[in-house]
Amino acid sequence: MLATIPGRVPAPRTDAPETPDVLDLLLRHEHEIGRLLSAIDDHERKLAVELRPMLAARRDEIDGAQRRLASIRNQQDTAARLEAVTSSWIWRATAPLRWVSNRLTGPQKGERR
Repeated sequence: MLATIPGRVPAPRTDAPETPDVLDLLLRHEHEIGRLLSAIDDHERKLAVELRPMLAARRDEIDGAQRRLASIRNQQDTAARLEAVTSSWIWRATAPLRWVSNRLTGPQKGERR
């Protein structure tokens, strides 16, 4: 074994495995955290600028389509009710009376001649 000189710090052994410096590890971790935070900021900007307006536009389209569908269903229900009335026996039985009434007074608003 080599003797050490009193008061002198021995030189590090060169055959010992390199241990990373704590400061280097800390700097690498800080750099990685900064990179990740920057990526999060980029994603949040994209979300606010691009995706939220696109989502709002799609929701408006869905609302419009639902209103049109409700209107179509309402028209279909009205047509079905009108068909039920005009195909009923009472409608057919009163047809001569309506014909006479139309001849005497003229067709009423909304009636076909």
